Amino acid sequence: MRIDIPSFDDVKTGREPVPAGIYLSICESGEVKTSEGGGKYVAWTFSILEGDVAGRKLFFNTSLKEQALWNLKGLLLALNCPMDEGGFATEDAVGLKCMLVVDIEEYQNRQQNKVTNYLPEE
Repeated sequence: MRIDIPSFDDVKTGREPVPAGIYLSICESGEVKTSEGGGKYVAWTFSILEGDVAGRKLFFNTSLKEQALWNLKGLLLALNCPMDEGGFATEDAVGLKCMLVVDIEEYQNRQQNKVTNYLPEE
C-alpha cells in the first residue's frame, strides 16, 4: 500500500544526537538488566521536557557493582528518589525530574549522546 506524504525533507530519523547541554528531563523507566559478563545494572530511559528537543529520549546505564554505586546514588539524589539502607525501587523514580548533563561522543564511527552528570531540578 502506498502512503502519500507532503515531504520527508524536514523529517529527522531521531538518530542525530541532541546538542550537548543541560536538559530538564523526566524518568520514564529504570529496568534492572544483566550484562554479558554477569554484572547487574539499571538501564534508564528519560525524556527531555523543554526546548527544541522536547520529547527526545536519553538512554544510559548505572552499574550496580559496589564500586560504582556512587553514580547511582548521584542520580537518585538528583531525582529526589526515596532510598534507604536496603536500596530503592526503580518504579519510585518513574515520573521524577532532574537536570541531565549531556555530551556527545563518538561510538562505532557514529556520534551519540552520553549523560555525564545529574543535577536536581531547578
